[in-house]
Amino acid sequence: MHFREHHLALCLLIAVGLLRFAPHPAAIAPIGALALFTGAYLQRAWLWLLPFAVLVTADWLDGRNAGIAMPVTYLGFLGAVLLGRWLLDGRDTNARIVAVVPVAALTCWLSVTLGALLAAATATPATLAGGLWQALPLLTWHLLGDALYALLLFGSYKLLREAPFVHYSPQS
Repeated sequence: MHFREHHLALCLLIAVGLLRFAPHPAAIAPIGALALFTGAYLQRAWLWLLPFAVLVTADWLDGRNAGIAMPVTYLGFLGAVLLGRWLLDGRDTNARIVAVVPVAALTCWLSVTLGALLAAATATPATLAGGLWQALPLLTWHLLGDALYALLLFGSYKLLREAPFVHYSPQS
């Protein structure tokens, strides 16, 4: 990845990450797509802290800090980052992105749902199974949100990295 492309990826991550602060319907948020994009384009793992910091800050500002729920949610975010790293790094074809987005959405939905259910005082295998079943309609919204934001992130990046002002030869 060229130096300018790396900065472009960071700028897009920050812009979409800030959308997390904007009002949005439940489960339609940029977090899953943000995680996939992070894994796909940020080469150094320490750079993953930037979108993670946006997520933690947004949750803190929204008052979401309920015990076990947040660490479990963040594990889902990390899972989606790793999916981006393993499945999209250097192989970010449209077909691959379309195939990976639902897996990332499922990962994030599962972690958010399990986190919320585990935070409940009555978490048993039966209540976890029942809670997952009841939360199944939210998976549709996770899929929709991740698909929309993935289109925005990956599409913008692919268009902008081909723009003449992004690529500079090493001599310039």
